[in-house]
Amino acid sequence: MLVGSTLLPPSSGLAATPPAAGPPLFFAVRLEGFAVRPSATVSARTANPGSGYTVADIASTAGLDGRRSLQMKAVASTNDPGDLGGAALFADPDGATASSTFPGYAEAFFPTFEAVGQSQISEKCAVNREPREEPACRDQPGAYSLAQVTPDGLKPTVKGFARNAGTGESGDTVSRADVQPTQEGGVVGVQLNEGRNLGVAGTPIQVESFRATSTVVATYAGVTGAGECSARVSVFGQSFESDADLQALLGPFSDATGVTVRYTPPSKIQVKDTLGGTKEVTCTGARFQVSGLPGGTSSDVIFGATFATATPTSDKAIIGEDVPPVDDVLRKTISSGTAGVDATSSPFVTPVPAASSVEGAAVTSDGGGQQQVAAGPGLVERRIDTMPLAVGTAVAATILPLGLWLLLGVIGSLARGLPRLKLPPFRDPPSA
Repeated sequence: MLVGSTLLPPSSGLAATPPAAGPPLFFAVRLEGFAVRPSATVSARTANPGSGYTVADIASTAGLDGRRSLQMKAVASTNDPGDLGGAALFADPDGATASSTFPGYAEAFFPTFEAVGQSQISEKCAVNREPREEPACRDQPGAYSLAQVTPDGLKPTVKGFARNAGTGESGDTVSRADVQPTQEGGVVGVQLNEGRNLGVAGTPIQVESFRATSTVVATYAGVTGAGECSARVSVFGQSFESDADLQALLGPFSDATGVTVRYTPPSKIQVKDTLGGTKEVTCTGARFQVSGLPGGTSSDVIFGATFATATPTSDKAIIGEDVPPVDDVLRKTISSGTAGVDATSSPFVTPVPAASSVEGAAVTSDGGGQQQVAAGPGLVERRIDTMPLAVGTAVAATILPLGLWLLLGVIGSLARGLPRLKLPPFRDPPSA
């Protein structure tokens, strides 16, 4: 059940204390989800309020110098991301077209190309549309979005946060995506979407609350995933759980108005194994497909959807090679929880971030925008078995000259018009 009526932005820092050497050198996590996704034939604003959407994406590998190399991206939008190509929400009176200046749409990147408007932190609200840190946005009660990447070699983090406050009493939604190291030397990602007191336009249906969340924990031992999608829905004040229940309750309304509704309950969480030990976690929330609205229009609204994926962590180029003695790391990670990123807590009341929230290790650049973190694990060691290489070289050295000799014989025989293959050396008969 959702609690509280005041929405505040998330904390700028997560509580976990990373190990002294930082997380493993190789890992990748991606999170994505939305709170409400309305799709209508007339307007994308048929749900109350607009939707929230967040992305957190990070990949850590080894650079040419053996140090940690990061690719990081965070996105947070208080609007439906499907509207980015439209003019209704993102029409710009100043003629700007860069996505970084869209109202309500925040994005952060590393490497960071400032020449095209990229930054490592962006906070958007009614008083700011620029891709920058803006403390004034955190205390105002309206829509707020935060995207932040922290390219720290010892504690790299990515976060996205999008809040739609509705009227302050109803129509609240939150979407959040966070990735950070764990105390045990792994990496955890949590994607969470929640909302309350939302209506389905053109119907008496109320979504009292909904929740869609997914979590992935990546360690040397592998990846675990969990999550849930749920909703409390009612019509005329009576709760229902299936489409059959809804039809029974909605029958008289549909007969009188011609409006019909098809209800799909929230799906069960799916945890799927893919190549290389990677896991994908996903589920979709309550869905309402409405037809027969005024003007012959229809709508299709989903309340919450979430996706998370992660690869096993490693300090070697080949996953699974020389795994450190951390047999119980997975058990410790699960039993101790994901410090600082609690998927069971409601984000409707969260701490306010500090004024300066971008801290980390020094960042170097080669002048072309290719940046690397000047901290983290050192040179990546690889062992090469030279015996197969030596045998292969010897075989190639024997076969290649023989093949060339045969090729010369074929070409020479064809050039001389000989009926049979003759191998070099060629000795042409003396002329008469």
